[in-house]
Amino acid sequence: MVDLLAWWRRLLAERRKPERFTAPGPHEVDQLRRKRLCEWVRANGLDPDDIPADAEFVIHDGQITVDVVVRDADGNTIPSSSARNSVMKTKRTVPLLVPFPKEWT
Repeated sequence: MVDLLAWWRRLLAERRKPERFTAPGPHEVDQLRRKRLCEWVRANGLDPDDIPADAEFVIHDGQITVDVVVRDADGNTIPSSSARNSVMKTKRTVPLLVPFPKEWT
């Protein structure tokens, strides 16, 4: 089980370095925390449905960089040619519009 509070405190302690964290999977957090994380992701211009559960978010210099799945013109994920049972991913960088919620610290 991921202790989101301890995880966020560790992030704050490493402020001088780029902040890195792994998004908790839906089975690791309760629905309220997942809902809040999805709201934060959307508020920063990302679609939570495009972010794999094990994605690492990097927050640095006012930007968020995270792996997202690649979709075709119809919105379907594209299978990865290099990994079995996986989909293609690419890095996406967006401006940090809404800071990570302080109530999670």
